[in-house]
Amino acid sequence: MKTIVYEGPPLDPGCGACFGKTDERGSAVAPERTEVYASAERRMRRGERLVITGFVLAMLGIAVYCVGAGASEYLGASLLENPAWAIEAALGILGLGTLLWLVGLFGYLRAAMDSDPEGPVHHF
Repeated sequence: MKTIVYEGPPLDPGCGACFGKTDERGSAVAPERTEVYASAERRMRRGERLVITGFVLAMLGIAVYCVGAGASEYLGASLLENPAWAIEAALGILGLGTLLWLVGLFGYLRAAMDSDPEGPVHHF
């Protein structure tokens, strides 16, 4: 397989396009396909974990909100003397879970675009 060498101005070593690889002249070298596919697999796994974590946090937030608000006034009053703090915390947990879910979703989809088209299909 032929290695493609970038001949333009020096790139930032931390950029995703060059993976920090340079040749003997200091020019950035394009990564091999296997490296790109392996990186995409890692990013897809990280996205999957974030989606699942976000989902679990969102469900926990909904459960805490239901307990704080109470199925009825009597249940809420008997479980918590002042349920306002639980409702605020539940909304924060729900928001954090939703944010993690969205970050994981877009991370997974971006990595899926770089993944091996002939490789295995990942399902949750």
